[in-house]
Amino acid sequence: MVQGNTAGGITLGGAILALAIPLAATLATSHAVLDIVLWGVVALILQLLSFTAARLLIPDLRRQIEGGNTASAIALVGVQLAVAQMNAAAMAG
Repeated sequence: MVQGNTAGGITLGGAILALAIPLAATLATSHAVLDIVLWGVVALILQLLSFTAARLLIPDLRRQIEGGNTASAIALVGVQLAVAQMNAAAMAG
């Protein structure tokens, strides 16, 4: 039986949710495709910045997630979801 990396799965799921939340807020308030694309790019940039901040706060974050450390993965997802919620609130204005 092949075992997966739970921490990696948590991180991937969190990243998907963190991008979907602001996009859902934009879809709810705007029907212009250009707005949705632009806010999607903003959301992506903010998520990359949040990942960078988490890497600074959690030593060896990448290696910990690759090693299956679920606590580090959940901490990263917490940061990503917090940024996503603030981003969505700003977009919904």
